[in-house]
Amino acid sequence: MIPGLREAFGWLTLLPVRADGSADPVPWFSWVGAGLGAAAAGAAYGVARAVPGDLGALLAGVVVLFVWAVLTGMLHFDGLADTADALGSRGDRERRLAVLRDSRIGAFGASAVVLASLLLVSAGAVVISHHRWWVIAWAPVVARWGSSIALSTLGSARSDGLAATLARSRSFATLMAAAVPVALAVPFLLHESPGALVAGLVVTVLAPRALARSFGGMTGDLIGAAIILTETTVLVAGALSGR
Repeated sequence: MIPGLREAFGWLTLLPVRADGSADPVPWFSWVGAGLGAAAAGAAYGVARAVPGDLGALLAGVVVLFVWAVLTGMLHFDGLADTADALGSRGDRERRLAVLRDSRIGAFGASAVVLASLLLVSAGAVVISHHRWWVIAWAPVVARWGSSIALSTLGSARSDGLAATLARSRSFATLMAAAVPVALAVPFLLHESPGALVAGLVVTVLAPRALARSFGGMTGDLIGAAIILTETTVLVAGALSGR
């Protein structure tokens, strides 16, 4: 477990942990999400307590986005931007893959990042104002569990990159181990926000497959985009629950 967690944190965060290939990181992606969720929920709780009212909830929503962005080095937002640019380009699969590899951000990519950020902050503020802390903590968990499923059931779109390195068939038992952090929060979410629970489980499975269909497989950018889409969906669904 320890080598796998070290590898997973090395792949998915900016923490000073070196991924040396000594273990398979994919089953432990959701555990990295648990750390990110706990950090964001804890920081947001502190801000909400320090600044009461709607302003405090809004600032706490900004803090959630800030914590996730800083700890991951904006890795997943970069994937979202590249994916949006590639989907917005005109051309065949090879053209989309070429745009996906281009590090420059175009209009589609910039718009996608801005829209996702606005949704994350505003929905997060509503969730925090209703004290649904499990929604904040769970969103990055289920998003990265979906990545584990995608990298275990879908092929890579090209011969190099994150997906080419990590995509391979894994056993059902391995995927169930990856699902432990997801399952631990289910009783709390059933009480707090069942809509966020259902939406998160559906999107985290379907989003990578929908993206892979347009590119002939998975890439690291598509994984990042799917993570942001899932996190955003969970927070929006949590904000809508009970309104």
